Amino acid sequence: MSFKDSKVVIVGCGNVGSTIAYTILNQGLCEEIVLIDRNEDKAYAEALDMTHAVYFMNRNIVIRSGTYEDCRNADLVVVTASAPMAKDAHDRLEMLAPSMNIMKSITESVMEAGFNGVFLIVSNPVDIMSYYVWKLSGLPRNQVIGSGTTLDSARLCAELSVPVILDKTGAREIVEIDLSDEERRKLEKSGEIMKSFQDELHL
Repeated sequence: MSFKDSKVVIVGCGNVGSTIAYTILNQGLCEEIVLIDRNEDKAYAEALDMTHAVYFMNRNIVIRSGTYEDCRNADLVVVTASAPMAKDAHDRLEMLAPSMNIMKSITESVMEAGFNGVFLIVSNPVDIMSYYVWKLSGLPRNQVIGSGTTLDSARLCAELSVPVILDKTGAREIVEIDLSDEERRKLEKSGEIMKSFQDELHL
């Protein structure tokens, strides 16, 4: 995707979607960014804030709110929308049924617009959602990408990067895993033990 005439549509303007939009804007990765959200006022407000920020960035990028019709000539559609996870929930799969309904509606709306670019799925549970969008869209598998466990890997690198052992870059080389919730709890317990060990040694 070259910069000229390149267009990214982001569906979902919560914390994740807005951060992705700002990151793309800040790095100057495309020529146009379109924000879509069921709360149209939210999408408009986020786009307006970032439009004002462009003034300080030395960027020639248009960012605006829009509709699914904007997906027709988009190079990339990033989907961050999903069902909210209940505060007392401990398993992302609890979000599966409501998130599938949301994803079905989004995918059908995007494809009805004539989209033939690349889907990037960020919504949880991300692996299942990515597969679901691939099946629903009918696009080739190389046009539906999931963000996978990149965030989990970053979190684990941060936890492992204790000052006397590894920095975050070094930790990255050993982290290529997908953790179940039980494995995550065990890792958290190990982190607590490591922290108490550091405290005892005054590290």
